[in-house]
Amino acid sequence: MAAAVGHAGKRTAIGTGNGVWPSIRVEPETLPAPGDAVEDLETPVLVVDLDRMEANIRFVQAYCERLGVRNRIHIKTHKIPQIAARQVAAGAAGITVQKLGEAEVFAASGLGFEDIFLPYNLLGAAKLRRLCAFLERYPGIELSLTCDSAVVAEGLSTVTRKTGRNLKVWVECDAGLGRAGVTQPRQALDLAGIIEQLPGLTFGGLMSFTADAEPSVAFMTAALAVFRGAGRPAPEVTMGGTRQLRWVEQVPGVTEHRPGTYVFHDRQTVLQGGWSFDDCAGTVRTTVVSRPTAERGILDAGSKAITPETMGLDGLLGHIVEYPEARLYRLSEEHGYADFSAYLESERPQVGDVLAVVPNHICTTVNMYDWIVGARNGHVEVVWPVAARGRVR
Repeated sequence: MAAAVGHAGKRTAIGTGNGVWPSIRVEPETLPAPGDAVEDLETPVLVVDLDRMEANIRFVQAYCERLGVRNRIHIKTHKIPQIAARQVAAGAAGITVQKLGEAEVFAASGLGFEDIFLPYNLLGAAKLRRLCAFLERYPGIELSLTCDSAVVAEGLSTVTRKTGRNLKVWVECDAGLGRAGVTQPRQALDLAGIIEQLPGLTFGGLMSFTADAEPSVAFMTAALAVFRGAGRPAPEVTMGGTRQLRWVEQVPGVTEHRPGTYVFHDRQTVLQGGWSFDDCAGTVRTTVVSRPTAERGILDAGSKAITPETMGLDGLLGHIVEYPEARLYRLSEEHGYADFSAYLESERPQVGDVLAVVPNHICTTVNMYDWIVGARNGHVEVVWPVAARGRVR
């Protein structure tokens, strides 16, 4: 029996899972319906402009095709199988997921995702059991993985012996981000050799994600030279990131790119990636619920509706579409704090006005919603469950 220490040191039961906890019925939330006016939606709500989203999908697909690299879209931005299916139909080579839980959701969707790349170290008994179950349940799906150590590669090899499935494994490279990945090109060659010697594994190539072009160019140039010096063919190279699309052609040997944010865009891709707020398909609609001072407006979207990440920008927390000079400077859990002092009093929003906010980081913002709305010409066209929301394992 689970217990806690009560008054005077006594232990009191707090729940056993067999009736101690009361059963509470939760009524399902009423969802918007197709045809509803966006301006009438209850806030806060995340709305996707479908015309902009579809234009983003077409543009990036054409861009990758022009560069001659595969477009392997990253679904961690939206976590919605229906959107990924639209991206694949437009020509994407496959999907990228960040966690095994996302792969499970997309495989189970029945929408035909047959080529899935999971660029994250999987290790530990629990993860490897789930990986075995995934491979056994979905024999028609090609699942590729990454590693940056022999420990991870050896664990993946044990899975192939249990399932009879071979796995393509890429070497993750730290090309300047300072996160996971081998830090020296020679380490990449050595780990590739280990992968090839382990039963059931095939070396796929080099994988990286970095913030800047210069270190990525330097790392991949050196890595390709190391492979050539060892008498080996140049490995395939997969890179990632929407902002990185600007300079992917500068990096030698790139055969594939993994953009995610481009499908919706956000304030970061505008300020650091050269895109426009007119490209931003995803916005959080929020109501001004208070005007306590002449300059300050309080919104009903706080850190549970808009990401509090500053993303290395200017310290602000989003772009208010209708008031681009306003400053969204603070988020508490249920409140957003906006400074409208850049506008005349007669121009400032009033209590009850609804505003649209482009968040700094759309990926983590989407992950806070059970569902989001797809709209066209000011009316609801579709409501998508965020199917892989919270799949952090």
